[in-house]
Parts: sequence; C-alpha cells; structure tokens
Amino acid sequence: MILNSCNQPPLIQSKLLKLFKEGLQLTDGSQFDLRNKTLGFVGAYGSSTSKEVASILQEFNFPQISYASTAAILSNRTVYKYFLRTCTPDNKQALAMLNIVKTLNSSYVQIVYSEGAYGEGGRDALVQNAKEFKICIANEIKVKEDEYKRIRDNLNKTPSAKVVLLFLKSHVVRDVMTELHETIKPSDMFLFIGSEAF
Repeated sequence: MILNSCNQPPLIQSKLLKLFKEGLQLTDGSQFDLRNKTLGFVGAYGSSTSKEVASILQEFNFPQISYASTAAILSNRTVYKYFLRTCTPDNKQALAMLNIVKTLNSSYVQIVYSEGAYGEGGRDALVQNAKEFKICIANEIKVKEDEYKRIRDNLNKTPSAKVVLLFLKSHVVRDVMTELHETIKPSDMFLFIGSEAF
C-alpha cells in the first residue's frame, strides 16, 4: 500500500492515525486491520516528514526505513528507536564539507540553508563543528521557499568569505542557483560546496 504525504507532515500523521484506527477499507466496503499484517514502512523522503511518521510508528512498534531523510536528530535511538536510513546523516555530511574547506586552505565561510529540519539541522552541525576545524562562520543565510531575491545581497555582506556551504532542500536548489546565476557579478565570485541534496 502507498500513502502519499504530499511532503506535509501533518497530512501523513492524519493518514497514519486513521489507518491504524479504522483499518483499510476494501472495495466490498469491509474494513481490514492491517496492523497484524504489516512488517514496517518505507519513507518518507524528507526529514521533517520522517520525524512525524517516526513519532507515530514507534507508538505501534513499526520499523521505518527512509531512503533520503538525513536529519541528524533521527539518529537519536532514544527518541526514534525504530527509525533506520540508507543515507548519510547531516552531521556526517557537515564534517565532510568542513574537511573540504580545510583542504582548500580556507577558514572563513558563509552558510546558506533551507528553513526547516533539513537545512537548519545541517547549519547546526556546521556551526557546532566549525570551531574544531578553526573555521569562522561569517554569515548564516536562511532561505525560505520562493524568497530567493536577497540571497546575493546577503552573501555580499561578507564578500571576503568566498566559500559558501549549502544545506538546501533538493527542490529549491535549482531556483536558488538560477537566482544566483542571474544576479552574481563576475567580481562577486563565490565557491559553493553543497550537501547531498545539491
């Protein structure tokens, strides 16, 4: 069976709770309780949705495997004891990004991140580990969906921080990069290092 979350955490919570309470309605009008016939759930894609799904599934002792959720918080076995993933969590990606910055002999960066669990979790991991790498974060720029016009201006507030670390949701990367391509002048020149969603 497939449940579409529409990338809306409250919607999938509602669908799951209804499914567990009422069962599955068959074409003949009868109800089928699938709780005893289900081994687990696969999904969701986004970390925000996976967090909400996990909070419900663990109440019913169902394992959940996400193929794309990278939020580091989901690795907390005390809170999300039945959550598993197939991709690298954000905190490990942040360490790899900071290692690249050091390899480039840079120590002054900016962070551009998406609003929400994915971007904010990635930003938090970068900030938390930057001191250990002796990297100064000059600027943190939160990106709200469909609000990309001021990113270039915000980057140019600290123009000497040429390395920009990106933790952007996959569906906004193209729009953000298109906006930057259209507005950044050759004299602005930044080096972008993106997380896996890039």
